Amino acid sequence: MKKLAEVSNLEVKFKLPNKELVHALNGVNINIHENETLGLIGESGSGKSTLGKALLGLIEYEGKINLFQRDLDLNNKLLIRNTRKDIGVVFQEPFLSLNPRMKIKNILAEPLVIHNPNISKDEINEKTRISVENVFLNTDYLEKYPSQLSGGEQQRIGIARAIINSPKLIILDEPTSSLDLSVRNEILRLLKNLQMELGLTYLFISHDIHTIKNISNRTAVMYLGSIMELGETKEVIENPVHPYTKALLSSVLSPNPKIKKTQIKLKGEIPKVTSLPRGCLFSSRCPNPTEDCKNGSIERELIEVSSNHYGDKCCVNCL
Repeated sequence: MKKLAEVSNLEVKFKLPNKELVHALNGVNINIHENETLGLIGESGSGKSTLGKALLGLIEYEGKINLFQRDLDLNNKLLIRNTRKDIGVVFQEPFLSLNPRMKIKNILAEPLVIHNPNISKDEINEKTRISVENVFLNTDYLEKYPSQLSGGEQQRIGIARAIINSPKLIILDEPTSSLDLSVRNEILRLLKNLQMELGLTYLFISHDIHTIKNISNRTAVMYLGSIMELGETKEVIENPVHPYTKALLSSVLSPNPKIKKTQIKLKGEIPKVTSLPRGCLFSSRCPNPTEDCKNGSIERELIEVSSNHYGDKCCVNCL
């Protein structure tokens, strides 16, 4: 399967006013394959959105990012511009992501003009028309303002804007979390249809496991800026190998009220992001940590525990 994105040893650090460094991403290794949906789940602050920003070249990083067979170089502005043309983004809050003073037709035209400076007015009109119809809205919406649309319609416009330049990869940062349940399902069905029709590839960021289960082919579980577990979504959900994944899954309510689940409550303190432990990042909350985990004797890396199913080496050894 062709790889659209390859991330190797990715680290992102932010400097605080007191000169301390926040370790946002810590040695992330991950690939995104063509035409797949890779789900990214984890607690707030685990580094999910930071990974998306790094792929867009919006923040400085250490390590390697290869997109569409090209190494990302933040110093090469032309390369960054050309790479961003092939990436669409759908944001969490649809209304806040749309300029309230612009009509929908101008919102959709903006990325076309930015990335295609010589595009004609007729081409813009045609592409905006096709884009809005692709998200099952009629062309009357082009003359409206964002405030005249419902939340679901606003997110459809956000999706239309993301696909208008025929991108190779779309980063979806919790695109359904602010929508009610019925609208959420409509948006997920729309994304699936567009993926099949247009051959799209998604990086789907979410904290909702039900949503990830619904849309993702593979799932990566993040904790403190690192990948703890990675594999086919069905396998990760049904046979988790990392205690953090197990705790996340245990907190999900069952749709059947007669089924009672035992929730796993993690004890211990989350390490400070300005002074991460030398050993396993999860050792302070692990139910069965070993001395090797605590002192860093085991190298932090993903190992294959079953076919295409990977878990953090240290925590797999603790099970």
